[in-house]
Amino acid sequence: MAQNVYTQVASSMVMLTEIVTGRLSVTPIGLSKRVLTITPPAGPSSNAGALARQPLMLSNGAEQTVCGWVDFAAAVAEVRDFAASKAGYEARYRKTFDVNEAEYRVWLQKLFAVFTELGVRATVTGEAESYAPTDPATTQPPGAPRRAAAAPSSSLVPVLVGMVLVMVGLAVAIVVLMR
Repeated sequence: MAQNVYTQVASSMVMLTEIVTGRLSVTPIGLSKRVLTITPPAGPSSNAGALARQPLMLSNGAEQTVCGWVDFAAAVAEVRDFAASKAGYEARYRKTFDVNEAEYRVWLQKLFAVFTELGVRATVTGEAESYAPTDPATTQPPGAPRRAAAAPSSSLVPVLVGMVLVMVGLAVAIVVLMR
């Protein structure tokens, strides 16, 4: 009898990964028959979900391009639009992406349907300015939330200020104790 080496959260991530990839592997896309792969958890624990983000990739076995991520512990996902996935592939491999926009949209609708069934809240991201679909009604899968504006990047200033204050406090404490 095989032992489960994963914690409860990591086991759940593995199970949900198998469900999503199993459902989407039925119809590969692109000339090279790409299917969705999701990187499994790095270890037996996800540190209570802190390490739960898993990359979503379209792979043909030889090449893979990251097309988003999923965090099953938090039940959220972010998937790149066609233009962003295409640009990422072409920048990495220096050749034309073999998936066309229509195929990608259909695949995206299927992915969102599976995520919805599993209770995962997913959004589509990308450069809206570089993505001009011919049919705006199919920009996002039905029921998907509208494209969110880019989130402001987090700042390290509060963290650095906090660290400086802690260090100053320690220095003062050392000086006072040494007297």
